Amino acid sequence: TTPLCSDGYSGFIRGCHDKPNADIAEASAWLLAVLVPKFAHTELLELFHKARDNNKLDRFRLTEAIHSRGINARYLGRIRAEIADADFRAIILVDIVARVIKNNLRTRLRAKMKQLKKPMEEPYRRLVVNYMNLIFGHTGQSDSYWSGTIRDDITRNFTQALTPLELSVALFKPRRVAADAGHDQQASPLDTNFLLLLLQRFVKMTGIAFSSRIMNEALFSMPQPFTDTDLETLPLTIKHLNVINFAEGFFLHMRGLEWRLTDPQLAERFYRNAIEKFHKALDSNPNNKEVLQGVALTWTFLLEDQYARVICEGGYFPKSDEKVIEATEYYLRSIYAPPKYDSQSLFLYAYFLERLGQFDSAEDYYLQSLEADPNNAACLLQYGNFLVERGQAHYAERMWLRGSATTADTDWNYWGMGKTAWDRSNSKSTSRSRLAQQR
Repeated sequence: TTPLCSDGYSGFIRGCHDKPNADIAEASAWLLAVLVPKFAHTELLELFHKARDNNKLDRFRLTEAIHSRGINARYLGRIRAEIADADFRAIILVDIVARVIKNNLRTRLRAKMKQLKKPMEEPYRRLVVNYMNLIFGHTGQSDSYWSGTIRDDITRNFTQALTPLELSVALFKPRRVAADAGHDQQASPLDTNFLLLLLQRFVKMTGIAFSSRIMNEALFSMPQPFTDTDLETLPLTIKHLNVINFAEGFFLHMRGLEWRLTDPQLAERFYRNAIEKFHKALDSNPNNKEVLQGVALTWTFLLEDQYARVICEGGYFPKSDEKVIEATEYYLRSIYAPPKYDSQSLFLYAYFLERLGQFDSAEDYYLQSLEADPNNAACLLQYGNFLVERGQAHYAERMWLRGSATTADTDWNYWGMGKTAWDRSNSKSTSRSRLAQQR
């Protein structure tokens, strides 16, 4: 692997030899000729099928998926050109169109700001509502805007994104009502559901909040589906650094822990908001182990609160629960993110497997964790508890002694794991009392 020069194709290397630029050109050619097609035909296709099988295609995190392989969003068009499935192609096009209308709206807002030069919100609100009606309203002006500006912007900014049919069709905008289907030669092959998915993606990208009334595809058959009262929030546009999103997610995670006993519903809202913040952090850095662990542990806490009675009675999380599937995905991603097989990720997954009742697999991961770091205090102590439960008191005491001798702080308490319900009902003191009974 050849390191690339960050100053390539710039004036900073003027007069130097051409090797930095040649290396960048070679890497770019490889990206387009090898990496993008391979990713589209294998890993991305697998993720798409998994999402569709679990009825989550409308919530597919495309940006996170492509960034995890170092592919920029500007190559979404080339990725779409490699995909044959109509559903998957529509999801990619939703993301592409959302980016186009987001940038066009920002251009209009900047122009309005230069024109007014006054700190008033109402003109900007009116501009947003009018623009949303231009995009989603059932009018000839909207049709022309889609077939002209939007299609041109897609073609210019996302190479190979559109098929020859999509480039030549008279009406590029998705069909709004079933009656439009009678003009197949002149109408877009996309359907009304595309517009609803587009609105949801646009809202997530921009942070602009609309009333729940507007999230109804039937309204898109109206000339002006949006009214002034539908625009609830017009936020300042701030692109947070990855660390800010993570910090906000961590704060919400800990707030959930604070409220879990007194107000479980409020705690759940904190947890779910924390997961949203973590996902935003993963959009820019999909392999951040700390964020991946944060998502997995927050799903685990949601499970724990939901099944607190089951846990206290010696039961386990049901493997079919959607939250179990989500948590498992992020525990495994944390393990495989570079550097692979770190002790903390292996330990956290072992602990989770124990709560699923998968004891053989849990022990295997406990041992892998201690092989990676023999001084992982949290793993040593919890593995001791695990051994007591399995009737291996002698080995458990050895784990406790090794763990107690290690005073370094760990991510165990950092994430608030000591506050979990199963830790209260199956604490180390309880395990040691069982050890005394075994003796």
